[in-house]
Amino acid sequence: LRAAWLKGQDSASPTALEGLAKCPFRSLAERVWGLQTFDTRTRMSMAVGILVHHIMEEALTPFVGLEDWPTAFQTALGLGPEATADDLLPHLQSLWESHQDPWLKDLDRHIPQEQWPQAVLRLESLLPNLAAALLRDVQAESPEKGEFALLDPTRLSAPKAKKAAAPPPEIWHRTLLALEGSLGPVSLDLGDGHTLAVSGKVDRIERWTSDSL
Repeated sequence: LRAAWLKGQDSASPTALEGLAKCPFRSLAERVWGLQTFDTRTRMSMAVGILVHHIMEEALTPFVGLEDWPTAFQTALGLGPEATADDLLPHLQSLWESHQDPWLKDLDRHIPQEQWPQAVLRLESLLPNLAAALLRDVQAESPEKGEFALLDPTRLSAPKAKKAAAPPPEIWHRTLLALEGSLGPVSLDLGDGHTLAVSGKVDRIERWTSDSL
């Protein structure tokens, strides 16, 4: 079953692994049994997702290779410490308006042209949420728990000392290494001596560093 799911490859792609985590049965049906669900709703969701991806890539491309890219991002857009999603939203709307025509033409293989207006409406309704998510990301001062699990798993498993003096705040730096970058192969520990190799392209690769890591 594992060999069939991997489709004869030595490793799984990040997209395949994400699909397995979201819905194991659907992953099994699509990758092993060859069943596909390309109905109208699925195609529309895929098309809108592609447009969102274009906007995010366009917003972040100027900051690839920069250390402390979140600071550079906020400075370039004039976003202060009290900035809200409403302050970032006009920038995303401007990116969309500037590239709308070529990005829509790229959707030809996913949805027919008569459905483009529906995709536009759905995308524009999502822009406030996209602005909120991006702002929350650039304002993050440290990795999230899931990121710590990859950066330094020992921190999550170490017992907490009772009544210990609070350590000084850790200062983190983030470097945006690549967009649509190649990953791996990276070996994931599944426990009980089992591993799974993951390789392929991911939307964004960045590096978190601190004085202690």
